[in-house]
Amino acid sequence: MKVLNLQTNQQINPISIDEEIPVFSWKISSCSKRNIQQTSYQILVSSDTKSLQDNVGTIWDSGVVKSNSQHLISFQGQKLVSCQSYFWKVIIQTNLNKTIESEVAAFETAFLSPEDWKAKWIGITSKEKNTWPSKYSDIIPCPLYKHSFKLTKSIQKATIYITGLGHFELRLNGNKVGEEILEPGWTNYDKTCLYKVFDITHHLSNSDNTIGVMLGNGFYNLNEIDGRYMKQGTQRNAKVRTIKQDDPKLLVQLHITYSDGTSEMIISDESWLTAPGPIEFSCLYGGEDYDARKEFDGWDLPHYKENDLWTRASLTKAPEGVLKAENIFGNKIQRILNVKKWIMLEDGVYVADFGQNFSGWMNISIQGTRGSEIKFIPGELFDRKTGIRQELQQKPGTVQLYSYTCRGEDLENWHPRFSYTGFRYLLIKGAVPKGQSKSISENNLPELYDIKGEVIYPNIEQSGSFKCSNPNWNRIHEIINWAMISNIKSVITDCPQREKLGWLEQLHLMGPSLLYNADLQLLMIKTLNDIEEAQLSDGLVPDIAPEFAVFEGGFRDSPEWGSTSVILPWYLYHWYQDKSLLERYYPLMTKYHAYLMTKAEDHILSHGLGDWHDVGPNPPLPQNTPIPITATCMYYYDTVILAEVSKILNIKKEFTFYSHLAEEIREAFYREYFNPKSKQIGSGSQTSLATPLAVGLIRKEDREAVLNNLVNDFTEKDFHTTSGDVGLRYTLKTIAESGHSKLIANMLDQEDSPSYIYQLKQGATTLTEHWDGPTFGKSQNHFMLGHVEEWFYRHLAGIQRTYDSTSRFGDDITIQPFFAEQVDWVEASHIIPAGKINVKWKRVKSQYQLSIFLPPNCKASIILPEFKHDIIIESNIPILKREDISLISGADSEGAHFQIGSGHYQFIINKDERNVE
Repeated sequence: MKVLNLQTNQQINPISIDEEIPVFSWKISSCSKRNIQQTSYQILVSSDTKSLQDNVGTIWDSGVVKSNSQHLISFQGQKLVSCQSYFWKVIIQTNLNKTIESEVAAFETAFLSPEDWKAKWIGITSKEKNTWPSKYSDIIPCPLYKHSFKLTKSIQKATIYITGLGHFELRLNGNKVGEEILEPGWTNYDKTCLYKVFDITHHLSNSDNTIGVMLGNGFYNLNEIDGRYMKQGTQRNAKVRTIKQDDPKLLVQLHITYSDGTSEMIISDESWLTAPGPIEFSCLYGGEDYDARKEFDGWDLPHYKENDLWTRASLTKAPEGVLKAENIFGNKIQRILNVKKWIMLEDGVYVADFGQNFSGWMNISIQGTRGSEIKFIPGELFDRKTGIRQELQQKPGTVQLYSYTCRGEDLENWHPRFSYTGFRYLLIKGAVPKGQSKSISENNLPELYDIKGEVIYPNIEQSGSFKCSNPNWNRIHEIINWAMISNIKSVITDCPQREKLGWLEQLHLMGPSLLYNADLQLLMIKTLNDIEEAQLSDGLVPDIAPEFAVFEGGFRDSPEWGSTSVILPWYLYHWYQDKSLLERYYPLMTKYHAYLMTKAEDHILSHGLGDWHDVGPNPPLPQNTPIPITATCMYYYDTVILAEVSKILNIKKEFTFYSHLAEEIREAFYREYFNPKSKQIGSGSQTSLATPLAVGLIRKEDREAVLNNLVNDFTEKDFHTTSGDVGLRYTLKTIAESGHSKLIANMLDQEDSPSYIYQLKQGATTLTEHWDGPTFGKSQNHFMLGHVEEWFYRHLAGIQRTYDSTSRFGDDITIQPFFAEQVDWVEASHIIPAGKINVKWKRVKSQYQLSIFLPPNCKASIILPEFKHDIIIESNIPILKREDISLISGADSEGAHFQIGSGHYQFIINKDERNVE
C-alpha cells in the first residue's frame, strides 16, 4: 500500500500557486485487504527536501491529526513567499496500524502580491497601426515580440511569468514553450487577466538566448471584416458592452537564479522589438489568414538580423483586470484525426471528411509556388449539391474561413494559432490532395501532402468510463462525450462554431454528466469566478459568463440560467467535499436570490427562456410548458439550497428566512398551477410534472399521484420525451429515482424522433442542438440534451454521487445498479476524492454477477431493491454470514441494503428470486 497522487490545489507539482493558503490532497493505493481506512495524517512542508528526509517540516508540521480526511487539507504554516519552491509529504496511519510515508511532492508560488510584478505592458499603439503594412483596412497583422539576452553564468533555475491578450504563443530559441494553446483562458478582462508560468530552466542556453512571443486576438480583440462570420453582439464595435476590448498586449517577467546564488530579472519594456507577423487576420469566429511570405525565418533565434520592419516596442496601458495565475488545465491537442474520405467537387476544390465532428483546427503539409493561396472552409454538414454548409451563421453571406499563402519553398507546415472551430468536413480550394489524380488545370496547384484534424480541449483528467453490451447505447454515450469535450475550453461553451459562449444553464443541468466523465473542479471554480464577475450590481446573473455579448430579455435574464450561481456551488460542495466553496460564494448566491425576489409576483416568477428547445413544431422557445413553471421551480430550488447552505454555515437567521420563504413559494405554486382533482400541474407536460417533483416542491401526499401522471404521459407517448434543455434532466431524474428506469431504457431503444438513436441513424457523430438530429442550419455539436449520460452512470451502472438536497444518503457513495433487459453487461468507473470506483455487472443465465471495487478510505451503501438479503452471495459466502458486510435495512420487503468498505467484492444474485412483496 502506498500514498500517491499528492496534489496541491488539485494539481501535481504545480508552479503557479498564487494563494497564501494552498490545500493538499492525496490518494491511497489499493491492496488485497478490505475495509482499509486512514486513521490519521501528518503533513510536513519544507523549503528543502533534506529536511523532509528527516521528517522535519521547516515551514509547516501539521502534527498527527486523528482524521480520515485526505482531500483539501488547508495549509496552516508560515507565511509563504512569492516565487519560492516548497516541498511536502504526508505520513498516514491506517486501521491496520500501518504507517505509510509518501514520496516528496513539490509546489511553487507565483506572485502573491501585485507589487511582485515589475514588467511593463507593451502592445499595439497608433505607431504600429500607422506604419505596419496590412491586408485589411483598420486591421493590422498579429504582432511578434522578441528580446535577446546573454547568460554568463550557469543557471540553477529559470521561471517565466507571462500573459498576452487575447492569446499568446511563447517561444524560446526557436522552439515553442509548453504544449498549451489558446492561452491564457478567457475572462472578463476588466476584472481578471490570467497569466501563465513556465519553468524554462532546460530551455535556456548558457550563452545567447532569444524570447519570442506571437500575440493573437481572442475575445480581447474581436476583429471583423466583410465576408467573415462574427457572432452578433460580440464584435469590438458592439453598441452595448460590459467587457471592454482593446488591441493585443504583452507582459513578461523572467526570473533567473544562478548556481552561485545570485539572481537576475528580465522584463518586457521598451527595449523589446516588435514587427508585424505573418498572421494577417485572426478572429475566434471568422477564422485566420496566414501569409508564409511574411515570415521572418529564425526571428526567435539568437543572432537574428532584424530588418526595417522591426522597431522598438511601445508601452501601452495595462488592462483593468487584476492579474491572477491561471490554475486551470490548459488547452492542448488531445487527439489527431485522419481524413476518412476525399470528395472532389471540381478542379482544385476538394472536401476532406474526417468522419467525426470535433472542435479544433486543421494541420497541413503542403508544397506550392510562392504566393499560392489555399482556402479552407470548415463545416459540420456536407451536401454534394451545395457543398459545405455553414447555414448556422446569423449574418448571411459570411463564412468561417482559414487561408494559407505559400512562401514557395520545399514542404511547408501550418496550422492556425489563435482560432478554432467545430467541423467534420473541410472544403479545400486551391490545392490538390496528394494521391489524387490531377487534371490539366490542376497541374500548377499546390500539392497537399498531408492534412490532419487536431482535436483541442484541456488536459483534464478523465474521471469516469462507461460501456455496455448495447452498441447503440455505447454510441449515444460517445456522441454525448464528443459534444462535451468539444465545448470544454477555458470556458464551457454551448457550441464550438457559432457562439463559443458560456451559457450557464448547462453547467447545472448537465453538470453531473460532465463531472462523471471529467475532473472539472478547477474549471468549475474558474467558472464561478466568471459568474461572480458577470453579476450586475442589482444581483442579476446574466445567462452567459463571461458576458462577451449583452443580449436582451430572457437571453440575458432567465432564472433557469442564472440559478447556476446558486446550484453549482451546492453541487460542487457535495461532489468534491469542499465546504469552502459555500463560504466563498455565499454572497454571490444570496445576491442573485435577492434579485429573483424583486422579480417575483406573489412568489411566482414569469420571465426567462423556460424549457428551451422542447419538442414541437416551432422551437426554440417552449411550446409545452408555461415559462413560470420552470422559472418558479428554479426559484424554489434556489431557496431550498440557500436554507441548507445557511444551516451548514450556521447562519441561523437566514436559515429560518429561506425555510419559511420556500414554504410560501410552494403555497403560491400550488394555488397557481396545481389541480387538486387531477393532480396535474400547469399544462400537464412532462416538464411541468417532473421539474417540481425533482426539486422537492410537490407535497409528500401528492407525489405519487403527480408521478403517476408523468409516468402515464411518458408511456402514452411511446417512451418519447416532450422536454427540452431544462426539463429533460428533471424528467429523467424523476423517472429514474422513483424506480421507473425501465421507461428510460425503453426510451433509449426508440428510433424515431425525438430520440438519441434517431440522431445516430441520421449520421450524428456529436450530439446535436435539436431533437430532429443532423439538419442543415442548426448546430451539430451541443451537449445540452445529453442528460441520459447521468443515467448511464448513476442508475444503469448505479454509481450515485450526492449533489442535491433531495438525496437520501447524505454524502455517502451509493451503488444501486439497474439491471436493464436491453443489456447483458455494464462496466463503469468513476474517480471520487478517495480514488477510483469500479462497478461491473452482467447477466449469466439465471444470475446477476455484480463486481464492485472501492478504493481505500471509502465506504458505500449497496441497494438492490428487487432482491432479498438471503439470496445474495459474496465470494461464495451468503452476505448474511459475512462479517465485513454490514446490513442496513431490516425488512426484506424494502429490498437488500447493506454497506461495504474498501476492496474487491464479487456478488452473485439469483435473478429469478426477486423480491415481489
